[in-house]
This record gives sequence, C-alpha cells and structure tokens, in this order.
Amino acid sequence: MRRWDRLVDSYMEEYRARGASAETISHAESRLNRWRRWLKGRRPRIEIEKIDAEMLTQYIGKRASFRSKETVSATLSSMRVFGDYLVRQGLSKINLLRRRKGPKVTHDSRSPTRI
Repeated sequence: MRRWDRLVDSYMEEYRARGASAETISHAESRLNRWRRWLKGRRPRIEIEKIDAEMLTQYIGKRASFRSKETVSATLSSMRVFGDYLVRQGLSKINLLRRRKGPKVTHDSRSPTRI
C-alpha cells in the first residue's frame, strides 16, 4: 500500500494546484484514505490494477449505509476523479466509476412557512 500512498500524495499535490480550499482538500484526502484502509483490509491483498467493479460496489455499499445522499455523492465524486488520475498514470485502462451515477439529490424541498 506504499504505492497507494505515493499515488494519493502526488494526486493531492495536483489537487492543491487547482486552487481548492483547504477543507475540500482534507475531505478528499480523508475519503481516499478510508478507501485505502478498506482495500488494505481485504484478503488476499489487492493490487491497484486489479480493482474491479464488484469491489467498488461493495465499498460504496459499505460507505452508503446510514449516510446522507450528499455524503455518498461526495465519496463517489472523490473516487471518480481519483480513478481518472489512475487512468492518466496508466495504472488502469478505464475508470469504472465514470458511468456510475450518484444518488439523486434534490435541493428544492421547502422549509415550513412558520419557520
């Protein structure tokens, strides 16, 4: 998993260069570290190149239970962008998360008028 750590570090350098806020950067990094810990707990150990759609579905299922739609969408977004980075680095042929849609989040619900 040292290789994963090096990839996350270089990805986060790129992420900082984009000009994102410090909070956004720390949230993205913590999401990737949670994913690393989950992958590290799998037996037998999984190589980065061998991460498949079934594993991603299992992880997202674990991360989605009892969490808001916004949290799940943010996790998917972080993983999707990191997947694009892995494709650019040549570690993956395609980004398996590119076609996966997050839960639909609607912001048009109204607050009660008496509030």
